[in-house]
Amino acid sequence: MFNNIKYGLSLAVVLLLPQIALAHPGHSHGLLGGLVHPFTGIDHILGMLSIGVWATARKDNNKLLFFVMYIIGLVVGGMIGIDYKLQVNIDLMIALSVGITSLFIIRHVNTMLVIQSLLTVIFSFSHGLAHGSEIPSLAHPGAYILGFILSSSILFLLGGVLGKFLSLHPNLKQNTGYFFLLSAIGLILES
Repeated sequence: MFNNIKYGLSLAVVLLLPQIALAHPGHSHGLLGGLVHPFTGIDHILGMLSIGVWATARKDNNKLLFFVMYIIGLVVGGMIGIDYKLQVNIDLMIALSVGITSLFIIRHVNTMLVIQSLLTVIFSFSHGLAHGSEIPSLAHPGAYILGFILSSSILFLLGGVLGKFLSLHPNLKQNTGYFFLLSAIGLILES
């Protein structure tokens, strides 16, 4: 029990650091900026980790499919975001994606392949939109995009590793799902 409390408190500390709450304002240019950016905001970290954990929870062998779909959604969303300035609250969409994913993690739901695939693409697409709209102002957009995709991939795969670990510890997995859910509520209130 003490370990669960310690785990929960450690995760809560991350949420209480306002300077990392959202990573969208301001960016470095080029490859380094793209590599660093996903690690500088709790919305990025939670979004990509939660999708990785959820993908790993599947009982079949389609886990790699979700990684590929996540990257495709991110790239397509980014490309659309470059050309169109959408008038939607992207931060809210990202927060909702973390919240919805957390509910699947908490409930240990083995979601139908088509539903999980569609949700994965929608969630990554919204993340891509958020960053695509920022890309035209960057000095080296190609390098930034490459760095961003590489770092996003790393976070997604870390989510998979976390999911594999959590599959051996069902109570900790459920607590992690609740952490993602509480974090999503915080992000929703922030957006």
